Amino acid sequence: MEFRPDAKLNDAFETLPTPALTPRQAYLEMVKGKTELVPADKLANRIAANALIPYPPGIPMVISGERFGDENNPHIAYLKSLAQWDNMFPGFEHVTEGSTVINGVYHVPCIIEG
Repeated sequence: MEFRPDAKLNDAFETLPTPALTPRQAYLEMVKGKTELVPADKLANRIAANALIPYPPGIPMVISGERFGDENNPHIAYLKSLAQWDNMFPGFEHVTEGSTVINGVYHVPCIIEG
């Protein structure tokens, strides 16, 4: 089983997301209520409404206003691998600030576009 969160996190930190909005613009959209929680498997090409900070190391891997890439994006792969780990090892779940786990699936607040 190849879900190694450690390797996926390294890949995520080696890839810079594409800025779509400034962090301030993303914050203003969030204040207007123009966000929705998006499950990890639907994050492709969505814009993060807030920072995603995995612990450890406590360093943002995505910040407000950055766009996730396609379905092969390493940031998405990391969140999916965390879900696998968390489900396999209850009581040893990871903490990723800026995400919410619902029924074992990581969700990220994203900007509603359009």
